[in-house]
Amino acid sequence: MTKMNKKGVNELVSEVLGIVLGAVILVLILFPLAWGMYNLFTKPGVDEQAKATFEQIVAEISGLREGESSEYLVVNPEGWSLMSAGSILYMCDVKDFSFEELDKQENIIRACKEQNNLYHNFDFNLELIDSSTLGSCFHFQAGNKCVALDELPLNLVFIKEDGVVKITSPSQVKSDEMFEDFLDFKGSFSKSVRALVRDYAEDYDSSRFELYKITKEYFFGEEEEAAKITKILDEYFGQLDVEGDLRISVEDFDWKFTLSRYSSDFESYGDILLKSSDSKWILSTIPGTFSSNVYEFEVGGNKYKVTLDYYDVGDIDG
Repeated sequence: MTKMNKKGVNELVSEVLGIVLGAVILVLILFPLAWGMYNLFTKPGVDEQAKATFEQIVAEISGLREGESSEYLVVNPEGWSLMSAGSILYMCDVKDFSFEELDKQENIIRACKEQNNLYHNFDFNLELIDSSTLGSCFHFQAGNKCVALDELPLNLVFIKEDGVVKITSPSQVKSDEMFEDFLDFKGSFSKSVRALVRDYAEDYDSSRFELYKITKEYFFGEEEEAAKITKILDEYFGQLDVEGDLRISVEDFDWKFTLSRYSSDFESYGDILLKSSDSKWILSTIPGTFSSNVYEFEVGGNKYKVTLDYYDVGDIDG
């Protein structure tokens, strides 16, 4: 047997190393391409993700009986929205909608339906309650009609009561319970917050008939009722356990109370009474809302709305 000299061994080793190195480089080059091709053909796209999520949500809602509730964790698609119109639930991505499509809510609904046909008509009405005032529901703030899927994963809660299904979040459920306590709060008054805002609305309507008399008496009634509301708001928030109930430090907590009246001329609500923990919030746009609740009522055939917003200022500043 012929022995290989040292030079031949070195050359063989070099060739083997060259082949191995080349193979490694080739793998490094081809692997990302192969992985991309794999994802292209095996990983569902955003539309497929949206369809799967929507079908699961519809199944959860359809399975509810009166008085029951369920939860579903949404993991995709991020940045989309759930919207409702009566008994119809829609799901779409509003980011590419035109200004005309975002101009009115009926236009948004129409564009949402046409975008991907993700909609379902139930035999009961829906209420979509989202505490966020920004994100993909920014153009949809008439209340009870939109839930933004902006920060996922998001745990949705479905509740069927009085033949209506509410779609909301666990934090909003807690906020709803606190809001009912707020509306029923009396403090040192014989009337609750709910009753006092109705008194203000009645006084506001009666004062409108004196519009052309521009006297001190014209404003007196409203100011008197407003003073009562201011006092009961101070009493309520003075006794509220902010850190225990809302998990917000006292230093970072702010709130804003708004009473609005519906105008048929402009087909929207206009603010007629604003109160807050800090006057600067009245004069500026809040960049985010920790929680928001709405109470709607009618007085003398006119529609009114109470909105109570909580803010975590520390989270906003951060």
